[in-house]
Amino acid sequence: MLQVIRKQVHGLLGWFIMGLIIMSFALWGISSYVGGGEEIPVATVGSTKFYEQDVNRAYSRLKQSNPQYAALDESVLRKEAIRQLISDTVLGDTVEDIGLEVGDQSVRKIIQDIPVFKVDGKFDKKTYTLALNSQGLSSRQFIEQTRLAMAKDQLRRSSLDSGFTTESELQGYFRLFNQSRDVEYINIPITVKQVNHSDESIQTYYDEHADRYQVPEQVSLQYVELSLDDLAAQEEVTDEGLLAYYEEQKDLFTTEGRRKVRHILISTKADNSEKDALKKSQEILQKLAQGGDFADLAKQFSEDPLSKKKGGDLGFIRKGDMVKEFEDTAFGLAQGVNSEPIKTEYGYHILQVTAIQAAKSKSFEEVKQQITKDYRRKQAENSYFALQETLDQVRYENSASLDAAAQAIGKKVKETGLFNKDIGVDIATEQAVRDAAFSTDVLEGNNSEIIDLGSERIVVVRVKKHKPATTQPLEAVKNSVIQTLNQKAANDEVVSKADAIVKALNEGQSLDQLAKAQSLKVEKPGFVARNDTKIPWQIKQGIFSSVKPADKPTIEKVDLGPQGQAVLVIKSVKEGDATAVTKEEREEAKARLVKSRNSIEYSALISQLEAAGDVTMRNDAQDQPLSN
Repeated sequence: MLQVIRKQVHGLLGWFIMGLIIMSFALWGISSYVGGGEEIPVATVGSTKFYEQDVNRAYSRLKQSNPQYAALDESVLRKEAIRQLISDTVLGDTVEDIGLEVGDQSVRKIIQDIPVFKVDGKFDKKTYTLALNSQGLSSRQFIEQTRLAMAKDQLRRSSLDSGFTTESELQGYFRLFNQSRDVEYINIPITVKQVNHSDESIQTYYDEHADRYQVPEQVSLQYVELSLDDLAAQEEVTDEGLLAYYEEQKDLFTTEGRRKVRHILISTKADNSEKDALKKSQEILQKLAQGGDFADLAKQFSEDPLSKKKGGDLGFIRKGDMVKEFEDTAFGLAQGVNSEPIKTEYGYHILQVTAIQAAKSKSFEEVKQQITKDYRRKQAENSYFALQETLDQVRYENSASLDAAAQAIGKKVKETGLFNKDIGVDIATEQAVRDAAFSTDVLEGNNSEIIDLGSERIVVVRVKKHKPATTQPLEAVKNSVIQTLNQKAANDEVVSKADAIVKALNEGQSLDQLAKAQSLKVEKPGFVARNDTKIPWQIKQGIFSSVKPADKPTIEKVDLGPQGQAVLVIKSVKEGDATAVTKEEREEAKARLVKSRNSIEYSALISQLEAAGDVTMRNDAQDQPLSN
C-alpha cells in the first residue's frame, strides 16, 4: 500500500499526506525495542533502544517508500534511517510531554482525503478497511498513528512557520543576488596525446588502481515462485458461482446514498455559553417556522465561516463524512424539513436536506469481468496461503535444495543467468531478490527466506553459481590503462598551463599577452549577472564564488572537467539594485529566506530535543554495513 499511496498522492496536500502517513508506515512496526541476547543497541533515545533489526527494517521501508531513497548509497541511506528513527522518537516524546493533541475531525479529514481510500472520488469505508487489513493494521491503529504523525507535524510546523526576514536582510539579498561582475577569461582545452609510457609506469598505475578493473561479484539463481494470480487463472468458474459471489459482494458495487445538506451553526467555542447558543438556535428555528429564508438566515447568523457565505450549503455528504450526531440527523430528515437544534462538539446546528440521491448498484453484467477476476482470486486465496506455509516450511527443512520445496507446491525450479548486485536478470530485476541473493546466508548455500514481491507474489531463491569479484589481468586492460595515463598526462599539462598563467597574471602580465602567446582567445563578456545564460555554468560559478576585487583584479582558476581549465580575471563588482525588483520577486525572495532560516531553526530544534532526550549512538553505528 505504500507504493500505491505514493503514486496516487499529488499536489500540496498530497505531499503533506506523504510526510504524515507514508513515513509513519515507513517506520511502522519499529519500536518493539527488544534486543537479542547481549546485542548493543545501535542508538538509544532515553529508555527507547534501537537494534540492528530496527535499523534494517527502517532502511528497507524507507527504500520502498520513496524512489529517491532507493537511489542512495547504502551507507547514506543507513544514516538517514538512523537519523529518522531518532528524530521521530524525540518528536513523539516531546508531543507527549507537552500534551499536543489533534482532534478526531482533523484526523478524519486527512484520512478521507487519501486517494487510495476513495472510490469515484469519495472516501469508501470498505476500500479503507481492505487496504488496512492488507497491511495487518486495524482502523484504530492507523487512526492513532495518523494522529501522532499529525501532532508531530504540528510541532515541526510550529518551528518551520515561525521564521521571518527583515527588510534589511531582504535588501542585502537583492544587492547580492542582482550583483554583476566585470570579467574576462580564457579557456585552456585539454589535448590528449599518445605518450610512450614505460612498462613500469603502466604496472604501477594498474597496481595502485586495481579496484577500477574489477569484475563485480556475480551469482546465478535457482528459484521457486508462487503467485496468487497464477493460481487464480487455474480456478474454474460458473455463472451460478459468480452470481452468488455478486450477491455476497453487492455492497462493493453499490454507490452509497448522498444527501445535500445546509446548516446554520451557533458555536459554543466562542463567547457563547451552551445555554445562550441553544437559545439563539431556537430563535432562528422560530424565524424559519415563520417563513424565513434558510440561506438568508444562514448568511446572517451562522458561525461557520466557510459555509455561511453559501447560505449554509455543505454540498453532498455521505455517511462517515460528518460527526455522528450531525450524520444521524441529516440521514433521518425528509427533504426540505428543518431539524431541531442538534448538539455536536462544534455547537448547535439547524439542518435542512435540500436534495437526496438514493444508493445505486451496478448490475451483474456491468461488473461481470471484475467479478470474475475477484472471484478467481478469492477462490484461490486459501490455496495460496496454504501453499505459502508449505513452501516456507519445506524450504527451511530442506535448506540445501529447492527440489523438495518445488515438488511440495507443484511448481518447477526455475533458473536465472549471472547478474551482479546492481543489475539483475529475470526474477532478479527485483531489488528484494538481489538483496537476498547476495546475503551471507544465501551465499553460504542455504535457501533464502520467503521474499515478498508484492501483489500476493512470493519467491524463494538459492545460489546456483557464485563468481566472486575478480580483478582483470593487466593484459586484458592494458589499453585502458594506457588511455587513462594519456588522459592524466593531458590533465596535468592543462593544469600546469593554467597555474603558469595565474602566476604570470599575479606578476603583472596581461591576459591578452598571455593568451596570444599560447594561441588562446580572450572572452570579454563584460559585466556578468548570476542569471546570464550565455556563460558556462562552471565559469559563472567561479565568477561569483571568488573574492571581490579590491585594489587589484581577482584571479581565479576554474576546473572545466573534460573541457579543460579556465582562468578568470574579475576586474570590478557592481552591487545589485535592491529596488529594481517586482512584487513577485520580492515575495519569492522573502519566502526563500524564511524557508532557509526555518530549516536552520528546525534542525536546531531537533538537535536540542536530541540533547534533552539523552540520545546516544554506538561508535560504529553509522558506518556499520547492513546485516543480512
